[in-house]
Amino acid sequence: MIMSDTDNDQLLPLILDIGCNNFRMGWAGDDFPDIIAPSVYVDISDYLFKSDVINGLEDIFLDTNNQAHLVGHDALKYKSILKIHEFRKENNYNILLKFFYHYYQQLNISEELRFKQPIIIITPFYKSELEN
Repeated sequence: MIMSDTDNDQLLPLILDIGCNNFRMGWAGDDFPDIIAPSVYVDISDYLFKSDVINGLEDIFLDTNNQAHLVGHDALKYKSILKIHEFRKENNYNILLKFFYHYYQQLNISEELRFKQPIIIITPFYKSELEN
């Protein structure tokens, strides 16, 4: 069976670098990551301000396609009305999954290969405060 280039790419491991400021993802063997995005997200119900006047206007302000969270550059679009949260890897697996789904779509990884995709995760090394 002959595989297309797209199928061959999807058999290569993805390199995921979860940095403090940026989230980088790309194919192993490439010189540069395909995606570099801020490591931030928003909860679309977490407004910077509370007002009865705004009820119903969120549909006008937010183009979310029924998503509860937006990540990276999509999250920064709404920084003037929603609270921006920095991604922290500790105990934040639901948000990490949102990052994966969002960027897998951008990399055109088919749904049937999303959980079969080999991935190498690089995280920054932090020294524990207890070791001081």
